[in-house]
Amino acid sequence: MLITLLIGLSIGVFFAPLTGEAQPALEQFRFDPPRLCLRDTFRWGFSYRGLPGGLAAVKDFELWGRWEGPGEQSIRSVLAPTRDDLQSHAADQGQFQSRLLHWGPPRKPPGEIRYTLRAVLADGREVTSATSVR
Repeated sequence: MLITLLIGLSIGVFFAPLTGEAQPALEQFRFDPPRLCLRDTFRWGFSYRGLPGGLAAVKDFELWGRWEGPGEQSIRSVLAPTRDDLQSHAADQGQFQSRLLHWGPPRKPPGEIRYTLRAVLADGREVTSATSVR
């Protein structure tokens, strides 16, 4: 009996449970094109999975950037989508793509900006993703 139990437990270690909820994630955060010049048009987007109710159910969504270099501070981005932009994304997985945007004159010398996405789900969990654009 004990041997049968041990064999059953050791076999169970190799199999993932059949039920379970996907861990929420923001993935493949990107700018298109990844390198921008003055007056370029661009889009940004990301993939998501495991978000109950999709982006439409996200309680809070932030996008901020940080110019890479000594002494630089984070800046809240004006690129963040509005609630209306998120409402059409109700599936728990999918892709978000911004509308076509225009890159304006830089406020700082040219360089690299590190952007971070942060979503707070309805249940309080947070998911983040980051990317850089030059």
